[in-house]
Amino acid sequence: MMLTVILCIGPLARLDDRFRPLLYSRRHFGVMTAFVALTHASYILNWYFSFSSLSKIENLFMANTNLRQLAGLQFELFRILALLALLGLGVLVSTSQDF
Repeated sequence: MMLTVILCIGPLARLDDRFRPLLYSRRHFGVMTAFVALTHASYILNWYFSFSSLSKIENLFMANTNLRQLAGLQFELFRILALLALLGLGVLVSTSQDF
């Protein structure tokens, strides 16, 4: 939901001048979204895999081994890739300047 709001700020600023102040704060919203996504992922891993004998990351990828059917497709891989992309953008945004 936060990412949707961030992506809508640009077109809204072009359509109406009242949204222009949000355009300059969009970078901060992006860093905050990356932080919320990382916090959410860590809470989910701790919630579901806290009493496992394997490490949390190993258990995440080994929990579903049925890869021969579409019903057994591991969406965890796509979630990890999306989180890494969001964190990469968060690093890029947090290191950029307005000069």
